[in-house]
Parts: sequence; C-alpha cells; structure tokens
Amino acid sequence: MTVGKKLTAGIRELERKPRGRRRLSVKEPVPGRLWFLSVPEQPGDKQPNSRRAIDIMPPLPAIAAVVFDLDGLLVNTEDLYQDVGAQLLRRRGHSFEPDLLDAMMGRPQAVALATMIDWHKLDDTVETLAAETSEIFQGLLADRLAPMPGAVELVGRLHQQGLPRGVATSSGPEFAHDVLARVGLLESFGFVLTAADVSRGKPDPEVYQLAAARAGVPPERMLVFEDSATGCQAAVAAGAIVVAVPGGHSRRHSFPGARFVATSLADPLIADLLTSRC
Repeated sequence: MTVGKKLTAGIRELERKPRGRRRLSVKEPVPGRLWFLSVPEQPGDKQPNSRRAIDIMPPLPAIAAVVFDLDGLLVNTEDLYQDVGAQLLRRRGHSFEPDLLDAMMGRPQAVALATMIDWHKLDDTVETLAAETSEIFQGLLADRLAPMPGAVELVGRLHQQGLPRGVATSSGPEFAHDVLARVGLLESFGFVLTAADVSRGKPDPEVYQLAAARAGVPPERMLVFEDSATGCQAAVAAGAIVVAVPGGHSRRHSFPGARFVATSLADPLIADLLTSRC
C-alpha cells in the first residue's frame, strides 16, 4: 500500500472513532523515513500545540546522541521558578504576568532577572534578586523537587541503547549538578553544559553546538528535548533534531522547527522515533 493510501485509510479510521486524543503513526518500509499523523482532541480545539493536520516529516539521519534541557524538562524546577518569581514580585507589590514569564523562560538567570527588573522598573540589581532567588529556591527543593513524568524511564532506555547522553541548560553549574544529583540522574549523563560553558545563552545555538561537539556527533544526528520556545529555537538553529515537550506554562508556546510536540517524555511518539532512528 502506498503512503498516500495509508494516510487516507488512517484518516477514515480516525473519523469513525469517538472524540478524544487520537494519534496515528504511519510508517513506510523505506529506510530513513518516518511520518506522523495526528488530529486535535475534538473539533474546534484551539490549543496551540494540537497537531491538526498531517505532518509529513522529511527523512532523518540515524540518531547518534541525545541531549536534554533541564528545567521543566527533566525536573520540575520550572514550576518552582514560577513560584519563586511570584514571591519575589509579590514582596515588591507586583504580579508575575504570563507574558513576563514567556520573556524569561529558558534564558540564563542573569538575563531573566534583568528582564524582570526592566519589566517592572525595579530598583533591585540582578545580584540582589539572584541571592534572594537562591534563598527562596533552596527552601522549595527539599520538599517539592521531582523528575518530570517519563524522565527517569527515558534516560534509562537510552542508557540501555548505549546512546551518548548530555544536558544543556541555562542554569548555573552548581544548581544543575545539585538538582540532577537529588533526583538520581547526574551519573546518567556524560556531560552537563551550563550557563558557565557559553558566552551566549539560549536562544543562541552555542550551547547545542557545543553539546554536539562534546558528544562527538554532527548536530544533525543529535536529538534534543526542549520544553520552551527559547530552548527549541536554540536547538533548531544548531541544526539538531528537536522534539518539544512543553509542560505547564510552556504549553502556550509555539515550536517552529520541532519534529513534533510530545505530551511528556513518556509520549509513545518518542518511543516510535527512537525505535525507528536508533
């Protein structure tokens, strides 16, 4: 059966099914090609990340390494950051608006805090807010830090497959190593790149170009998982294969250049991709 006939048959099958999340993976037995078809949860679905039509992916090279963002992707620190930001601004008589969060998300701490200062015309310095952030954050880590759904299982599967693995984050080195150690994932990665390793933070592609070099693979054979639009932009610009995995606030983002938008790191589409291209 041709690919066109398979897609047509798939559409007809989906039309007969009840409403709800419906997803179809269509594979043609031609090396290097993978197609995904998905539809919105229901007619009129307005969610920005709903895959409303047939997405035909161009041929992919074999995946030779996998790199993860950290905050909001491997661990739930993005949610904790939002609570910290809200507390910082509440102490100063301001609120943490969604648009400000968009402007800060995925960026190095100094850039993010400078954005907060400019946004609300605060009298504080970046250094003052950074110290206060660290104080508030440390109080949250012990009770609330947790790996994101599917993170531990996916990293374990990649270890079994023997794929090189790394982390590329906008966070600082002490924080990144601390939270990865707390959730038992630090030893699962061959390298952890942080804001200290680059001169230009995301959305600049520098950290992902460095990640490819550290993994010893060309960028086009490196799979990157990102949860924010800023991080996705950086990975796409580096030439990597990118899968967006938004969570919480970043579900409102768009992810141009991503292969697809996964519901979590446990999404079956990720397993399909790894099975077909590794």
